[in-house]
Amino acid sequence: MTSVAAPSARHPVRHPIWAKVTGITVVLLLLMGFVTYSSSANLKRLSRELALLSHYDIPLDQAVSDVRYDNLVQMLLFERIVALDPTHDLTPAQQAGDAAAAKLKSCDRAEVAAASKALRERFTDEAESYIAMYAVQGHCADMRLAVSQRLVDQALAAPNVANDIDLVRKFTRLQTQLAALPQARANLLEVTSTYLGAVQRGEAKSVSVLKAQLDANRRLVGLQAADISHALHEYTQGAAAEADQLEQNAFWLNWGITAGAALLGFLLASALTRNLVRPVRELLSGAQAIESGDLNIRVHVKSADEIALLAHSFNYMVAGLKEKESIKETFGKYVDPRIVATVLDSSSLAQQGEKRVMTVFFSDIEGFTSLCEQITPENVVRLLNHYFTTMSEPIAEQRGIIDKYIGDAIMAFWGPPFTTERDHAVLACKAALEQVERLDAFRQTLPDITGLRRGLPHFNMRMGICTGDVTVGTIGSSNTKNYTVIGDTVNLAARLEAANKYYGTRLIISDATYALAQDALEVRMLDRVRVMGKSEPVQIYELLGLAGQVSETRLALRTTFERGLAAYRRREWDAARGEFEACLQLEPEDGPAKVFIARLDRFAVQAPADGWDGIWNLEAK
Repeated sequence: MTSVAAPSARHPVRHPIWAKVTGITVVLLLLMGFVTYSSSANLKRLSRELALLSHYDIPLDQAVSDVRYDNLVQMLLFERIVALDPTHDLTPAQQAGDAAAAKLKSCDRAEVAAASKALRERFTDEAESYIAMYAVQGHCADMRLAVSQRLVDQALAAPNVANDIDLVRKFTRLQTQLAALPQARANLLEVTSTYLGAVQRGEAKSVSVLKAQLDANRRLVGLQAADISHALHEYTQGAAAEADQLEQNAFWLNWGITAGAALLGFLLASALTRNLVRPVRELLSGAQAIESGDLNIRVHVKSADEIALLAHSFNYMVAGLKEKESIKETFGKYVDPRIVATVLDSSSLAQQGEKRVMTVFFSDIEGFTSLCEQITPENVVRLLNHYFTTMSEPIAEQRGIIDKYIGDAIMAFWGPPFTTERDHAVLACKAALEQVERLDAFRQTLPDITGLRRGLPHFNMRMGICTGDVTVGTIGSSNTKNYTVIGDTVNLAARLEAANKYYGTRLIISDATYALAQDALEVRMLDRVRVMGKSEPVQIYELLGLAGQVSETRLALRTTFERGLAAYRRREWDAARGEFEACLQLEPEDGPAKVFIARLDRFAVQAPADGWDGIWNLEAK
């Protein structure tokens, strides 16, 4: 391994990166300031145009349109009055309309409609109701005309209009046009009033003359209002077009300046990156090589800035990683790499143990001794190596730690810091079920591994899983150590593995394991037992599979068996026997059912004592 000196003797930085970057930043900031100034100027002009549109042009257009509307409605009402040929006095209706109009605040359409409705309900005579509404509509037209005149006056007084000759001309022309409209409307209303008076008095000759004057005045008012409205439409459209053009100009100007700034910035950055990118790429390539596992990498940097110092530190770090990975690679073949990493990264772990809740797993090959008698020692080793490889993969996939191989047995454990505090029981059960699934495929390879084509014995395995307190840490002599777990939980897991032989099962878990993982599992309650070496009883379960993945037949067998177990614990021997025999009808080779039927046969000869608690003592280890 190449020795790399620690980066203590550092070369002075003659061309610091900050000075290079600061120079480019200052240039770009100046360009950004110019862009901002140009944008502000264009936005100011655009804002002025939009302000004119929103404060004067559009409200004026709307107000004049409303004047035309009110005038047209007023003339329609007048036509209806004339059509009714009123001959009686309409003065009270006129006065009522004036009074209603005086109460109006804004001449809002809804407010005018409400006032008109009230007047129609008040006057039963149609002519009277129309003349009252005629007065209201005329009042609204005059009110809106006054609003239009005030808007023009305000526009002319505004600084942004007073300083623009074109705008002053525009609003002065509108002021003149609006000033002529009230007089025209007053003449129209005067002729209208005179005409109605002549109609009431029955002066047919005067009515004819007044009718012609009335039509002429109506056309005049309409033309004046239309001229103003058309002029406002043109002004509004022109202002909108100018605002749109200003927006387009601002858009292209900003983008043009931005593109120029980007090009200049690119040229400046290119000059800088020629000195920066090459060493950075070398560092990146080195980091990617380390990520892919290649530690035979060394970065060569010739610059005289901070990157050179970084390169020296990088080479020093790679040397340390290479040395550490060499240790991991060597010991990872004998000990789980995660344990190696934990021991290397935590020196305290090598000096003391700690008590934790973990899940411990034991497995064993059924009838392995008799199998070894039929094959050569070389094939025994091949068989075990292939078996351990196949059955260790699910443990590693479920984040378990293989503690040791004991003959044909596997001991593994799950728990912090390799898993969370809540999922280690589920992970252990999933690994065991995955081993069961792989067992059939493994059996298919036995003829090739053992060389036996005939008389090959049935290959099966038994597993026990237990969760509880263990002592975990590095244990051993001063020369030989092992990171392992010890305690009653470990012993109980080994006893549960052996208990499979008694119950004719394959996978037994403890009550603590089931309590922690019950939402993810389907189990069958087996028995309450007292294993050899422990005085406290433990509830044990047969692990059937993951939740939702067990066949209906197995679930029915579980239900029937647990009914029999409940009757058995109540000393209802006949009921228990019936349930266990029903289990054999569902599955003739069900081991637990056969075990309990044998117990019932024994109790038939010699019943248990009165203080019997249903706990069974397992004598064998």
